[in-house]
Amino acid sequence: LFPSIYPSLPRRTQLNWDVHVVSLVQSVFVCAAAIWVILVDEERKAMDWKERVWGYDGGGGMIQAFAAGYFLWDLQICVRYLGIFGWGMLMHAVSALIVFSLADFEMNNSAPSSTSTPRHSSSTSSPPLS
Repeated sequence: LFPSIYPSLPRRTQLNWDVHVVSLVQSVFVCAAAIWVILVDEERKAMDWKERVWGYDGGGGMIQAFAAGYFLWDLQICVRYLGIFGWGMLMHAVSALIVFSLADFEMNNSAPSSTSTPRHSSSTSSPPLS
């Protein structure tokens, strides 16, 4: 992009630029994908507000995976360049990955949505097979 300027920058500035460019691309991609899921995902449209907040569908899981993947990459960069980015950035990367991982865990372990397999209570008998 800037072949005469970028190579002459100090390594710390180059890394900072690289991280910011990756962050920008990832955030634009995840936001665009999330808007697409909101507008197009039929499974999500069939959910009520509680299921949208606490439920799970494939589109939301995809967005969650892309976001968590970025935070995993960020953690790796912070560990690799700890001397440049410092402990504060490392702790930020760890906490962001934990938060997104917990949200993914919650989404995957919550009650299924109304469009999934019907729920049966353990106290009620299953319908007879025919």
